[in-house]
Amino acid sequence: MNMVRKSRGWGRSPRSLIGRLRLVSVSLPLCLLGLCGGCMGDHLTGGGDRPSSQPSATPLINAPDPATPSQFNPSQFNIDPQPYGRRSLDYFETIAFGSEFSQSSPVRRVRKWTKNLRISVQGQPTRQDRQALNRIVDELNELVTRDGIRLELTETNPNVWILVVPHGKFAEYEPSYVPGNLGFFYTWWNGNMELVRTRILISSDRISQEERNHLIREELTQSLGLMNDSWAYQDSTFYQGWTRTQDYSDIDRDLVRILYDPRVKPGQTPAQVRRALR
Repeated sequence: MNMVRKSRGWGRSPRSLIGRLRLVSVSLPLCLLGLCGGCMGDHLTGGGDRPSSQPSATPLINAPDPATPSQFNPSQFNIDPQPYGRRSLDYFETIAFGSEFSQSSPVRRVRKWTKNLRISVQGQPTRQDRQALNRIVDELNELVTRDGIRLELTETNPNVWILVVPHGKFAEYEPSYVPGNLGFFYTWWNGNMELVRTRILISSDRISQEERNHLIREELTQSLGLMNDSWAYQDSTFYQGWTRTQDYSDIDRDLVRILYDPRVKPGQTPAQVRRALR
């Protein structure tokens, strides 16, 4: 299983205390929680918020050929094909196929969920944390619904864990945590490039409620399969510099819609995505 690690922490800008996990990928069995090299099995990736970190890449894995665009029939989903502008498609390619932290080459394949995200919140979340999460889940459900999946908050059989804990204890919950990051996520995907599991760490101290609300939004959204950052749009949730944005920009919404457009399949390359969305 491939793992992406993403984190955000101290850096050259005020976003120092919040860590956004960046992509680092290695192979290891699904049952293992730490990083290892040369293991057989599915794939695991992690990432986080860390302004001072350098870009990195994630290794490719062997995956079955995704469905070709000609196999998609919008009528079977009772939807109209959604047009996307070139600006959104270019930004999607940067965010969905890039990686901030990695050990080798980037994963140039779509990674996305094909089953409902069952989210469990643990640790020390505030009432405002839960309110922010409820709002974010509602907003994301409006954007991913065309692909037939949903995000739901539950304590039964979760596949996404959001842990709100002191940042000094992050390593106790994730042995591969990179010190200095106040937000962190690990995401696992299988050989078909389907995301299957995510762990998100959010600091319960050293940051304001506004900053924590932003981190919850960013980490959860990036764990959908939009795992990179960019300096292109300062109002974007995926902005590389420190930010406290509390809402999705129009282009952010486009990115989630593109990823969860039924024509976009796990394992597709950037060129295949563009052909599928013509």
